[in-house]
Amino acid sequence: MTLESARAVERRAAELFTSYQRDIYKSTDRLFAGLMGFQWLAGIVFALWVSPLAWYGSVSRTHIHVWAAIVLGGIISLFPALLGLLRPGRPSTRYTIAVAQMLMAFLAFYRDWRVLIPATIVVALDHMLRGMFWPQSVYGVLVVSQWRWVEHAAWVVFEDVFLVVSCIRSVAEMRDTAERTATLEQEIRTRQQAETDAKNAWARNDGILDVALDCVILMDESGRIVQFNPAAERTFGYSAAEAVGTPLAELIVPQEHVGSDREGLVRYLTNGPTAVLNRRLELSAVRKGGEIFPVEVAIAPISAEGAAMFAGYMRDITERRQAETALAVYTRDLEQAHDTERQNAEQLAKLVDQLRVTQGQAEAATRAKSDFLASMSHELRTPLNAIILYSELLQEEADEHDTERSVADLQKIQSAGKHLLDLINGILDLSKIEAGKMTLSLERFEIRAMLDDLLDTVGPLVEQRSNVLTVNCGDDVGSMVADFMKVRQILLNLLSNAGKFTRDGAISLDVQRIVVDGRPFVRFTVTDTGVGMTSQQSDKVFDPFTQADVTTTRKYGGTGLGLAIVSRFCQLMGGSVGVESRPGHGSSFFIHLPIEVVDESAESSRPAGVAGTA
Repeated sequence: MTLESARAVERRAAELFTSYQRDIYKSTDRLFAGLMGFQWLAGIVFALWVSPLAWYGSVSRTHIHVWAAIVLGGIISLFPALLGLLRPGRPSTRYTIAVAQMLMAFLAFYRDWRVLIPATIVVALDHMLRGMFWPQSVYGVLVVSQWRWVEHAAWVVFEDVFLVVSCIRSVAEMRDTAERTATLEQEIRTRQQAETDAKNAWARNDGILDVALDCVILMDESGRIVQFNPAAERTFGYSAAEAVGTPLAELIVPQEHVGSDREGLVRYLTNGPTAVLNRRLELSAVRKGGEIFPVEVAIAPISAEGAAMFAGYMRDITERRQAETALAVYTRDLEQAHDTERQNAEQLAKLVDQLRVTQGQAEAATRAKSDFLASMSHELRTPLNAIILYSELLQEEADEHDTERSVADLQKIQSAGKHLLDLINGILDLSKIEAGKMTLSLERFEIRAMLDDLLDTVGPLVEQRSNVLTVNCGDDVGSMVADFMKVRQILLNLLSNAGKFTRDGAISLDVQRIVVDGRPFVRFTVTDTGVGMTSQQSDKVFDPFTQADVTTTRKYGGTGLGLAIVSRFCQLMGGSVGVESRPGHGSSFFIHLPIEVVDESAESSRPAGVAGTA
């Protein structure tokens, strides 16, 4: 018994002992209440029977003993009796009855020796006082020794000794009974709790077995099944009623393994635990229909005392085996794919190396082409400038001599020379850009002044085909920092193209400030009402040496360099160019250039720590 259980037994024994005492006090109080009422009535009846009347001279009256029995007996008996009936079990009731009741043997019913003390004192005082004033009522004589009451008190004390010993023994027996009862109650509670715990444990075990996903099979020492959970029913196809009582080896073990299973059970019963217990094993099992399938098995003994019992935990691993097979196939395929990928990577690396060589060769060829074009363009510009100059001189001389036929021929020579010079200049500019040799000459200039200068040049070109040119420039446009000549060349090319592809139409140039991603830009928009383009033509219009189609080249002329140069100049100054067009409705080209262009090539080539100036 644990310390806590012992303390609980002690508390319960004290409660029982107190309850026993309280019951005894109550029952004895009620007993004395009836006894004292009976004594009062019996005293009255006895007084009336012995001497109901007495003569006082010539008069016969009720004897004084009768009045004493009625009055004194009532005073002595009724009050304690009422206390015994109305307040049983109280200490005051018990001691009042002890004073009024002098039957010591009856007072021992209380099993409390303390109630004998007031009764003994009252008896001694009663005998002493009555022996002094009315000895005949006690001793039956008229004269008696004054110490005669001591003899009676001694006899009462002698009786009290036996009664006290009896009360102490009775209390000890009652306390022992309380302790035995408390111990018995504790044992009963312990057994009831153990039974409850056992029932709960079995209920929990049954609940766990019922909801377990794995098969759980309990067997006795003979190998017969004693419990077969629902998972086992689903896996093997047998109901619990069919399986319980059947040897496990005959139910689910393949025929070729039955002998080894029985031998293992015999070895355990003979020599104790074997190597196969408490281990996970992968074996084969048989379903009700005869199908053999793989299972994972773990067998453990579950009874250390008495008859041996075993718990078998089984899991169908058919899907796992299939997954392992599929995983092995996938792994093999993955390794093959990895090998193929590695071979492809090696081939790709070789192709990349070849591509780099080819790219280097192409870049070298491009540089050689650009160098050649730049050199050839320079070599061609010198004689062309001389031809144009001499044609102008000859034209002036012809004007002086009024030879109109010569003047017309010289104008044709001059126009063809300028056209060829523009073509060579375009090729030279494009070559410089591709070779990375084109530089910017940044300066601040007023946009409106640049437009006025531009209109003087482009106005006659536009008006040649009966077009109307409109310029819209807001007052807030102000100035910008850029390459003046390149901005002028961009607008000149766009307006020239608009005039070339538009007849009897309208051409407009709109200029405004905008903000793109928090940076200020100038937007130039050139819109015409000319022939327009399809979306496929718009996609390639900025490619070098490209025009909308072959018929455009035959009808309007041109080399396809103007818009390519526009696109390259915009990119060089950190801007962009775009187009929106529909066939027969004209085109709209828009240019976005920063308000302050930054020469990135100059910034990257400047030494560290050196800042640019505006």
